[in-house]
Amino acid sequence: MVTEGEDRNQVRPRKHVFLLSLWQEHPSGVWRASLQVAGRPERRGFATVEYLIAYLLQLTGPDGPEVEGLPLSPEESA
Repeated sequence: MVTEGEDRNQVRPRKHVFLLSLWQEHPSGVWRASLQVAGRPERRGFATVEYLIAYLLQLTGPDGPEVEGLPLSPEESA
């Protein structure tokens, strides 16, 4: 039950629903990934699975989804 003065959004658990795609452009190539938020057209691409994992760890971390500046490929981190 939410008491007076409490924000209803503070007591609800956070939830993320994605469509995950994984692929290789060449048989021995690196795995690529993309996430699409369920029910939305926007998609976020990742150059490697490691960048996908870093994104998900940041998204689900204690500070919340502060991931806008997170690099998606090795070129962006340089």
